[in-house]
Amino acid sequence: IVAPVIVGAVWRFVLEPERGLLNQLLARFGIEGPAWLRDPHWVVPAFVLMSLWSVGAQMLVFLAALKALDPTLDEAARMDGARPWRRFLHVTVPQLTPVLLFNLVTGSIAAFQIFAQPYVMTEGGPGDASRFLVLYLYETAFRHLDMGYASVIGWVLFGLLAGLCFLFLRSSRRWVYYAGRSGR
Repeated sequence: IVAPVIVGAVWRFVLEPERGLLNQLLARFGIEGPAWLRDPHWVVPAFVLMSLWSVGAQMLVFLAALKALDPTLDEAARMDGARPWRRFLHVTVPQLTPVLLFNLVTGSIAAFQIFAQPYVMTEGGPGDASRFLVLYLYETAFRHLDMGYASVIGWVLFGLLAGLCFLFLRSSRRWVYYAGRSGR
């Protein structure tokens, strides 16, 4: 819900090497924190750490799915003598597979569209370590004014995401269970 620019500014403060909250916390345990946004080896892990911030929306979808589970299926498995781990694997997880597919597709699309945070936090640096595809597209179009090449980058991004989503949806026939649908 928080704007991506604000998230980027807050995380830039948290990951600051000298005064950042994360390195201060690590220092309390005697660990010297890295230069998160200045070291090419640490900048991508810093963005991965920051992306955990946005997992809350996906967790809300999972929570709604957990609340909608059919309790009669679990009860039937319990009466058949299934242990908790078996009930989880063979009753609960299959009921959650549509939500897993939804979160996989939307999360993958969101991961490829990261722009505001690297723009605010590092402007693609150090070097090109955090110059993700959408940031590169933006710079190509609006800094270098090469609209043709930027359009090609946009179409490649679209094709990549369309292909990835196609693979997810095509493979879902084998691993997603929909109640009321016969077979798998």
